[in-house]
Amino acid sequence: MDEERRNVIEEIISTEQHYLDCLEIVRDVFMKTLGSGDIISLSSQEMEVLFINWNDLLHCSKRLFK
Repeated sequence: MDEERRNVIEEIISTEQHYLDCLEIVRDVFMKTLGSGDIISLSSQEMEVLFINWNDLLHCSKRLFK
């Protein structure tokens, strides 16, 4: 039972780390690229609609992961 419990905990931690990594990739690649106007020019309002609460999600995920 302890082995199974440890495996489940490790899986939860691994999944949360992967989710956090994905959130950071979206922030670092997509949000910065779309916000820069180099390739596609989106207004700040469009960015807010597209990535609503993204930074809050990222912050919350970091807090949970710690």
